[in-house]
Amino acid sequence: MQQNNGPLAGLPEMVEAPLDPTKELTRLIYEWKYEEAFSMALQKSDVSIVSWLCSQVDLHAICSTVPLPLNQVLLALLQ
Repeated sequence: MQQNNGPLAGLPEMVEAPLDPTKELTRLIYEWKYEEAFSMALQKSDVSIVSWLCSQVDLHAICSTVPLPLNQVLLALLQ
């Protein structure tokens, strides 16, 4: 804990709570940024987030998009 010399001296500094990653992932899906969304989810190293993301996307819609918005590795993950 760092020392605070301002008007709140003596009080511990507040640490921001981590943001809910599903909100950012939902925004990326809405913007059709699937590659970015899956990369972000995988970087979290949390299987539940990756699983949640897979359940949110429409595989048939993604596969019918030209050009395909995912690389082969991420597409395999969805399948």
